[in-house]
Amino acid sequence: MMKNSYNGYFFLYVKLEKNNKKEREIFLFYLIYSIIFNVVMCVEYENTRNLFDHLKGAFKVKLRMIDKDYDYIKMVDIWNYLKINKWKYDNNLSLSEMVNDIINVDITKVDLFLKEHLKKEERNIVEE
Repeated sequence: MMKNSYNGYFFLYVKLEKNNKKEREIFLFYLIYSIIFNVVMCVEYENTRNLFDHLKGAFKVKLRMIDKDYDYIKMVDIWNYLKINKWKYDNNLSLSEMVNDIINVDITKVDLFLKEHLKKEERNIVEE
């Protein structure tokens, strides 16, 4: 873990490793610290899956918020929609911005995105 000062902000670089409880506890400490003292955090993830797993709580909240009409929409569908339609155009996204995007995404747009994706997907006959 490394701390650097830049324009009055402290940037905390935390590399989260899979199944490393101590690093997760340190990360949570710095997350709370950053909220209280308005410190900017930069977190480096090993891979996309690690980031996705870190955002699962926000996805679960969003799935509880949506209507029963969209009960077929999964976390990965929201992730893919945001990654392709929003996040690829943004730079230096923070976790809080990503959580905000997840919670506030228009589920009808995710639904249309999913249906368009299904139209393009090749389907095979299921064999018993």
